Amino acid sequence: MSDDPHRLPRHTTPTWEVELLISGVAVFAMLQLPGWLDDRYFALLPRFGNGWHTPLFMTYVYLKGAAVLLAITFALHLLLRAQWIAQVGMHSVFPAGIRWERLRIGPTARDIEQRRYGSAEASIERADNRATVVFAIGVMLASSLLLLGFLLPALFAVVMGGSFLLGIEVDPSMVFSITAMLFVLPALFAQGIDRRFGHRLAAGGLLHGLL
Repeated sequence: MSDDPHRLPRHTTPTWEVELLISGVAVFAMLQLPGWLDDRYFALLPRFGNGWHTPLFMTYVYLKGAAVLLAITFALHLLLRAQWIAQVGMHSVFPAGIRWERLRIGPTARDIEQRRYGSAEASIERADNRATVVFAIGVMLASSLLLLGFLLPALFAVVMGGSFLLGIEVDPSMVFSITAMLFVLPALFAQGIDRRFGHRLAAGGLLHGLL
């Protein structure tokens, strides 16, 4: 910890300002986006036949899942960053730290709290890291759902467009299900092969490159 209690700790995550900016701006949009998606989905549903319900529903699920996940991530991140800011602020106001002997708790509870809290530097760093980890995990999970929510419909649209140009009658639900399997199953298969046999493959070899 810096000798100056009014400065941020040395190990502060360098992206904390950007994290706060993104969460603060995006949380309001993400909280409204699920309702907007609901309106669009239920408005489009009656305009399509039964065969289109599965493609519409799955696209809706992926996009809404990503929106809800991002809303939760940004809201939780703001709360964790607020906790971190409070700890940094309290350290600047009380640089000597917590006066444990003045707390009206028993000796056992005091000992537990002291060991759990540790030093001011360690506590502030834990709060900082916790906020960044939540931000990163939430954004990565939502990005995966968004990837599925955009790539699957795009691939589905290409297949349906090709079928229409060739004059082939196809069931949209069946096409979407097959498209999803062709998109997801090879990745799962490759991941399983990599975990089980990846260490045996020569780096730069044909099988390694295919994997």
